Amino acid sequence: MSRHYSEEIIVNIFSRLPVKSIKRFNCVCKPWLKLFSDPKFVKLCLKHALKNSNFKILASDLKRFYSVVFGSPLNFSIGSSSSSSSSASLSLSMPMSPIFDSATKVNLPFGTGKYGINLLGTCNGLLSFLGTQDTVCFWNPTTNEYKRVPSASIERPEAEGLGMIRSLRYGFGHDSENDVYKVASLVDFCDYGCTVKVLTLGTEEWRLKSHVPYGFQHGHLYGVLVNEAVHWVANPLSATLPYDGVRIVLSFDVKSEMFKEVPQPQNLNEPNHITLGEFGRKLCLIDHDCHTVSVNFWVMNEYGRSESWTKQIIISLQTVIPSFKYVIPVQRFRNGEIILEIDNGTLILYNPKEEHSRVLHIRQFNKHFEVTTYIESLVSPKQITLVKQEQAGMVIETKGEA
Repeated sequence: MSRHYSEEIIVNIFSRLPVKSIKRFNCVCKPWLKLFSDPKFVKLCLKHALKNSNFKILASDLKRFYSVVFGSPLNFSIGSSSSSSSSASLSLSMPMSPIFDSATKVNLPFGTGKYGINLLGTCNGLLSFLGTQDTVCFWNPTTNEYKRVPSASIERPEAEGLGMIRSLRYGFGHDSENDVYKVASLVDFCDYGCTVKVLTLGTEEWRLKSHVPYGFQHGHLYGVLVNEAVHWVANPLSATLPYDGVRIVLSFDVKSEMFKEVPQPQNLNEPNHITLGEFGRKLCLIDHDCHTVSVNFWVMNEYGRSESWTKQIIISLQTVIPSFKYVIPVQRFRNGEIILEIDNGTLILYNPKEEHSRVLHIRQFNKHFEVTTYIESLVSPKQITLVKQEQAGMVIETKGEA
């Protein structure tokens, strides 16, 4: 590929460039075009992007998407990092705070459904959401490639009187061992629990799975993806009222298609007032303490181990941020600051070290919106093919660790 550098060096350099820069090099020569579509190169680029946390933020007001641009912290070094080296070294550290004062409208390459944009999840640079004409759409906002598949039909319980739908939930994730992407559709029926269907991207057929004895009372349409499992706050089937019993954390393993209860932190102040998020690529549980008027952020440092939960942040509602019904973390920056989403209508920039916060006003947004993050990647929804797998049945586990 070059008379001066080995192919290995060139691949290493290209894999660290922004995706949009790589796409511009497609027409330089045929070897480069072939390289950029190689699945191994796509995975290498994704690995670097995840390691460097090259996340972008999208906001939706149910009618359109906006890309939120901000000044991220700058922290890098040039030259040798060894103090004994004679080579010149330059280190720059500029802990800039993100600045939100405007957003850019994203032109979608397809139409939206009659109920607007309903996000189902995001994984490895792909966004999944309900599209027009009863379809599910997979879209890479960096490359603008997309693919549509039929949405899941609703299978109603056969038992008499159990036809009323209480809520819907979705999960989108990646099985890295088999390199396949899956979407789970959960339909919550009153006094019955959920019927579950799973779609493997690369096919257009939803597979009906076993009944799940859980329901949902609140939260986003989509679950939180951590450790190749999707998580929701759920209620056992017996908990038919919002505060009837302690809420649990329900997980769906993308590879095995199994549901489990994830162990929660011990000594929660308000087990009935919890929400979930992702914090530094780890599962985060937010405990709303009504007695001390504060919010506690618990992080599971070792996935599945109840003793690994640690309380990392405590936010006082009285002195730091305005009142709200729920809060979730959106993005954490290298300088320690965190963007929080409150009640689908407010973004807060919070500094845990100084215990200071400010509301981020984005002029283009309506009163209500939701925010999601995605990683820039070359993953193409059109080129994902199905790796043949056995159609394993679903196993429900309600006890023990995930």
